[in-house]
Amino acid sequence: MTLWNDTLTEHRNKLNDHLIDTAIAAVREVGPAGVTMSGLAKRAGVSRQTLYNHFADVDAILVAHVQRE
Repeated sequence: MTLWNDTLTEHRNKLNDHLIDTAIAAVREVGPAGVTMSGLAKRAGVSRQTLYNHFADVDAILVAHVQRE
């Protein structure tokens, strides 16, 4: 059971990092007002539902970026 939990946690952490990195790249290109969850999902190659499973909105992603740094 531990192996599965470790693998799942690792996957979730990697996906969170990917989503945050994608959001920051988008903010640098179009500014924060131009970033949408739909656009981020498409750019990150995930479904909108997957993105919303990880973050409530763009602001939450930006907060996660600040906390990560």
